[in-house]
Parts: sequence; C-alpha cells; structure tokens
Amino acid sequence: MKTIDIVMPTGGSQGGVEYVINAWTKSLISERYDLRIIHITPGSRDYLEGYEKQWTMPCTGEDSFDIEFCAKRYEWFIRKYGIPDLCIAAWIPMMVSACRAVCDTMGLKFKIISWLHSGIDVYKQTGWGGIEHLAFADYHFCISSKNRDDILSAYPDAKTFLTGNPIRPVDVQDYSPDERTLCFVGRITPEKRLDVILNAISLARDISWKLLVAGTGERMEAMIELCQRLDIEDRIRFLGWQDDPWFAVKEASILLIASDYEGFSISALEASGMGMTDISTPVSGCTDYITSGINGYFFDNENPQNLADILDCISEGKLSICKTEDCIKSVVPYMWERYFERVDEYLQCCLEK
Repeated sequence: MKTIDIVMPTGGSQGGVEYVINAWTKSLISERYDLRIIHITPGSRDYLEGYEKQWTMPCTGEDSFDIEFCAKRYEWFIRKYGIPDLCIAAWIPMMVSACRAVCDTMGLKFKIISWLHSGIDVYKQTGWGGIEHLAFADYHFCISSKNRDDILSAYPDAKTFLTGNPIRPVDVQDYSPDERTLCFVGRITPEKRLDVILNAISLARDISWKLLVAGTGERMEAMIELCQRLDIEDRIRFLGWQDDPWFAVKEASILLIASDYEGFSISALEASGMGMTDISTPVSGCTDYITSGINGYFFDNENPQNLADILDCISEGKLSICKTEDCIKSVVPYMWERYFERVDEYLQCCLEK
C-alpha cells in the first residue's frame, strides 16, 4: 500500500475543490492507497463527511501565511506521522514550493504533484503564487486544458496529466424545446457574474424567460436589488442554498454560466449529464467539454447583450435547445468510474517512475 498525502492550505465550504477531494476519499482503491488529507491551517472539515485520515494544524493568530509557514507545518506532520510515497500539493501554487522545501530540509525524495483547481493567473492575483512555483513539482495533475497548456508553455518538459473533475451519474430529464426556464447553480459571488445574466434577461426580446437561482453568497442581496431595478423580479426566483440543487431547478432546460473564471465547472458537467443545455462564457474547463451547437453555446465575457441575443435566437427557432443524448455523451469521460480509472492510472505512473 502506498501513502499519498494531499496537502492543502485549509479546509473549506462545500465548493468544487472540497467536492473532488471528498470524492477521492471515497473512491480511490483502499487496498492500494493510504490517503491522508492535511490542512495547513484551520477551516471547516465537514466536507470530508467523517473521513478519519484527516488532520488540521492549529493557528496562533500571529502566524503569516507563507511558504516557510506551510513547510514547517508539513514537516512537523511528517516527523510525527511518517513519510509519504507521493505528495499532492493542492490547490495553490505556493503549496508546491512548501512541499519541496520540506523534501530539501529533511533530505527526502518523495515525488510531488501539483494539483491546481483554478487558473494559474487567478492565484497570482490573489498572492498565492504563480507559475514559478510549479517548477518544483515532479508531475502536474491538470483539471483543464488551459492549465496544462499554461504549464507546458512555461516548462515544455513538464510531465502533465489531464484529469478533469468527476461527476456522479444524475437523473436524465427530457426538455421541451418550448421551455423558457433557465437556471443558475452556484455561489453568488463577484466572479460568478450573476449580474450579467440578469441584465441579459432584461435585454432579451422574449419576456417569457424565467430564471431559477440555486445558491447563496455575498452578492445575493445586491442581485435581488438589481432585479428590482431592472423590473424583472417577477421572473427571477432566488431559492437559496439547496442540498439537491438539480431537483430544485428540474423544470429548467438551460444552465447559464457567466463567470469571469472557473477552475472546472462541476455544475456545467452535471447539467450536461442530465441532458441540459449549457450556455457559458468561454472559461477554463467549460471549453474542454462544451461544443457550441452540440451541447451548449458560448457568449462573450461581460456581454449581456450577446447572451440576450442567444436567448432570442432560441426563442425564434434560429438556435435550438441541444439534444439530450448529445449533452450526456459530452461528459462521459468525466463520469465517476471513468475519472477514477484515469486517476489510478496516473498515480501508478507517478509512483513507478
């Protein structure tokens, strides 16, 4: 049995990163891997649903979060609990440098895999490190083609594996071509740009379009006020947090994504797996599995008129809601079993080398 550490800056909410790591704890072959989840700083661990092999380091409140801080904490963990065979530095570039510093300080030779969950440029802007930190990884698990291409552009000899993210099978729905219900599923935060969607609905000539919003977040009250200013509040329903968002929006035939950036939108994958049409900005991840006219459409970032035009074209029959079977076929490589078969293959490759 091989010991694999996933080292991450903190625990978190029920977001995409947490969803995938929780999936790993449930689905990696237990006879083959001993998976340890290490949180460098405190945070919610509820997302792991009681998984036993998880650790969180305490914080004094006086520590500064940097490479040295992270390295010291991971070094303490290794000295107490043992050396891994493989370390996955998730989900920020800085964590790669921290794990490499531990190897250098302790004279260890375990391999390090970088595993980012958003665009590299996004991490740079937030102060969590950039492409320069990835030079210290032996391998790279890339959730999108964009991340892989960025790494190979900087380091042509880098060893990369394109993983995507997993989705569980979901109930398939039959959608009427005359259905005029849209949905937004996710956090209502600035980068998700729900404001673009609301403006597009107000600009569309067809006033029968309705929107179901499943999720909550810091911009929720502002978006409710925007609906009032746009005089579309009677067509928008804010459903709040939903344990089963797809059941809550089951009458919708189209998922809308207006994000400035995404790591790899699991919501869009799940929508396609249900047979739903995705209309999205051309963000990282979505461009890997949405093919315009086959299982969805793209519109320009920050361009509500472009989205309104697509909605009008669907209303007027110039564009169609995509075929259920085509939407489902587009996400087959990301279905749960196929994804973990791929991950197992990649891990074995890294361990053998």
